[in-house]
Amino acid sequence: MAASLRAASTRIMRPAVLPGAGLRRLVHTQPQHSEFRASQFKQQKEELYDLIAKAYANSTATWQDRLMLHHLCTQIEPRPNDPQWRKVFGLKKGIAYTSFTGAVVTSLFAVFGLAPNPKIVEYEGLLVTAESVPMLQERLHRRVGHQPAATAGGAQKQTD
Repeated sequence: MAASLRAASTRIMRPAVLPGAGLRRLVHTQPQHSEFRASQFKQQKEELYDLIAKAYANSTATWQDRLMLHHLCTQIEPRPNDPQWRKVFGLKKGIAYTSFTGAVVTSLFAVFGLAPNPKIVEYEGLLVTAESVPMLQERLHRRVGHQPAATAGGAQKQTD
């Protein structure tokens, strides 16, 4: 391990540009390498899916393997003739549909279901909510010289 650390540190400590050489790159940026690596990744995903699907069919896969199988299901080439792929893909679509529907229903309920619709009444020529009428009456009663309006129960006696 010490030898590998020493080799890595000497490589990092070397100058970025050697005499007569171009810049060193940690990652290849040439298109033929990226296409080759992309095809390698795709092939490895297919092989990994096949390996986990075989373990899943034999019920020896862990929950982490099943989660990886669900994730790989959308990244490999579609296999409509494979019943296991159809099952996992359908389950993944069902989960996505259910979570989207749940989010929409929850947000609609929050916007329309929980918002109270206060009753609007007319008070001395103004439209106000029914809950605010007692507060308005109390504030107007505190004013000097204000006479309360007649109510349905009859006119109130003046205290003068």
